[in-house]
Amino acid sequence: MVVLQKIASQVASDGFELVCMVSWVVWEDRNTQLNGGKSKGPGMLVAWVTNLRDEFQNYRLAFSSPSPPPIFRAPEDWITPPLGLLKLNIACALRNNSGSVGFGAIIRDDKGQVLVARSNLLYGSFNADIGHFLALREGLILAKFYNFPVRLARGLFSQGYLSFEFH
Repeated sequence: MVVLQKIASQVASDGFELVCMVSWVVWEDRNTQLNGGKSKGPGMLVAWVTNLRDEFQNYRLAFSSPSPPPIFRAPEDWITPPLGLLKLNIACALRNNSGSVGFGAIIRDDKGQVLVARSNLLYGSFNADIGHFLALREGLILAKFYNFPVRLARGLFSQGYLSFEFH
């Protein structure tokens, strides 16, 4: 470890990265030999280091530029809650052939920004309305966990959209 620290203090970062890659490739090749394997030979080791360096540089380039800011856009049919309030939307999907129901909950602010979302799969025989009540329950637990003061909830039930207002 002391040797690596000394090298790191004396060379540029890209040189140190190359030293680390060469060291790892030589160690890996030597370890293979000690465990009964065959050495790759100098030409193969150089090619291996070159590939590692290229992969590392491509990875670093891909993740060094800042990500574009996320776009927070609510669906067009989403009805905003009153200013300053949070809204819980719920949905469920029945999977008759597997005997399960998938349900989800999403909490958004009055600008449509997603604050938190959750989905789950539950095995059992449920109708759509029960699935939606399970989604509502899940969403309210989520709101309580994050201490979000949700006052409105909406979901599509068998008779159309049902909205709930909590005080």
